[in-house]
Amino acid sequence: MSKRQIIRRDDYELYSIKMPFLLRKKQRNLYISRQLEKIHPRFSQRCCIDSKYYLSKKGLFASVAVMDTVTLAKYKGKQTARLCLEENRNRIVFSMHNPSLYAFVLCASLTVIFFLSYMLSGLFLGKQQMIEQPLETVTAISLEDDSVLRLSAVLDNICTNKGMLNSLSVLQNQISLETTDCFPEQVIVHEEKTNSLVSNLSYINNEPVFSVSWTRSAQSLYSPVSDSELLSEQLRSLVKKSGVHIQTELTGAAGMICFSELQSFCSFMQSLSDFCLEHDLDFFTFTCTKEGNVLAVSFELARSECVQKIHSLVAMYSLLFTPVKESKPVEIREQTVAWNPVGTVYQKDGSLIRFYLDENGKIKGVYE
Repeated sequence: MSKRQIIRRDDYELYSIKMPFLLRKKQRNLYISRQLEKIHPRFSQRCCIDSKYYLSKKGLFASVAVMDTVTLAKYKGKQTARLCLEENRNRIVFSMHNPSLYAFVLCASLTVIFFLSYMLSGLFLGKQQMIEQPLETVTAISLEDDSVLRLSAVLDNICTNKGMLNSLSVLQNQISLETTDCFPEQVIVHEEKTNSLVSNLSYINNEPVFSVSWTRSAQSLYSPVSDSELLSEQLRSLVKKSGVHIQTELTGAAGMICFSELQSFCSFMQSLSDFCLEHDLDFFTFTCTKEGNVLAVSFELARSECVQKIHSLVAMYSLLFTPVKESKPVEIREQTVAWNPVGTVYQKDGSLIRFYLDENGKIKGVYE
């Protein structure tokens, strides 16, 4: 059994981050880094992370351990034992089987040794002046659209509180939706209230209705398709197979305006999402409005570098547009039949049998 070295609780931070589905490994790492920038007070390129994924009833989560590079290098320099966390000693973290991590820690260790040697040599030569040079900041290109992440959170809250969607609109500069059967405080979290425009709460047929909207960002991560004619032909065939009526097709782009019945909407959105995954596309714009038992849908597809795809969100939460029919309990009434008593017989064990004439004139006995 290999030796294990325990990392003290004060030397690392542990976070649980809810993850979107349908993310590749590289996209997951980018998403985790973006979330850590928001919740970790000192997160920077000086930090190393170790992630383990797990499923729960609430979705996919990542358990993320965060350590400072210099602190991790000290643990790695002590001995070759495998590292594990103090609060979970069965979890092996920052394994050296990862070559990139090994190279990163090695470079960090050499950097620390170089700076320590420089400082000691400066003191030895009698230099009293301390020269501070700011660290060079490397700006990483964000592949995340915060407005789409907010849409994911809002749809999840509506689903959790058993609300419904009347409309959803994803435009170039704004995302908006109208929901019913839930309340604003259940849908919009506190930190997002300042960035969202929430309408007054109204009641239709004694059910609460309100709308919410916010600015859409990261349009630069979308680019138009170059093979729009081929994609439009394939898209046309897919929509017709789904039993959806096409009203208008876009020219010079991949998109259309169509109408779907409620019972076929979910399967249509799933087929459209599969099409986007196959061709590496996403909704550049998307609108869906409920009009009685019909949903009016319009969309335009584009190439996207965003981690969270809009098409996957629409397919995942398409049930919010279709009301769930609650099955009413069947009331069972006992049919009472007037039977005429004939007589009674007492048994040796003290039990009693009563005899009746049923509706057919036959004698029936009942124990009492």
